[in-house]
Amino acid sequence: MNLIRREVFKIKTYETDFNNAVKVSSIFNYMQEAASNNAQELHFGYDELVKNNLYWVLSRALLVMKEYPKFSDEIVIETWPSGIEKFFAFRDFKIFNSQNKLIGYAITMWLLMDANRKKPVKPDEYFKDIKFPELAHVTKEVPKKIVEPELKEYITKKKVLYSDIDVNQHVNNVKYIEYAFDGFELERIRYSKARRVQINFLNETKYNEELSIYRSKLSENIFYLDGVKSDGEFAFQMIVELG
Repeated sequence: MNLIRREVFKIKTYETDFNNAVKVSSIFNYMQEAASNNAQELHFGYDELVKNNLYWVLSRALLVMKEYPKFSDEIVIETWPSGIEKFFAFRDFKIFNSQNKLIGYAITMWLLMDANRKKPVKPDEYFKDIKFPELAHVTKEVPKKIVEPELKEYITKKKVLYSDIDVNQHVNNVKYIEYAFDGFELERIRYSKARRVQINFLNETKYNEELSIYRSKLSENIFYLDGVKSDGEFAFQMIVELG
């Protein structure tokens, strides 16, 4: 059984930004699609899990991009499950352009959730018969907890509507990335790209709930953003390095 999946995506107009380059949220969509297809092939995808009232949620992700393809270019996503540590299942990604040049990579951490109890299940207890590949991570750096800065500014408010909700009846992880990047002024990102993004997904948000988006400048090119629910809980925290 081939545990590594390689999938090609052709970048569409609605997947690009005002500079005609593929958006960070689109890259996360590609990774999500490739991960889902790979999990299906390996028999721990949606179809298999739903029978047992289980589902995957993305908990943490670290994405590093060296360059961004543009509209109509092809982008290649390579992904594989890369191990289990306690409640976290790791999945790595390599990102190539159409010339097979490595232009980015990502390491992600997933939780296997019990749909009835809304609690995580240890993946190695459920997937006893699956041997995960002995492959090195794409980076030695694992996404860690993100510390909230002392000072941050309120940017905007987001209300969760129909288009934000996925099959698990909550805001899809890619939507949080869109919310976060809406926290930047256009001029801030007109001449710079997100070279490094870490996002931690902390609490689910459901239909009709509201998130307050905050931002803090940590250094010249590094920014902290978060989404805070009305009860004060974080929906997400993100660190973005522009360059």
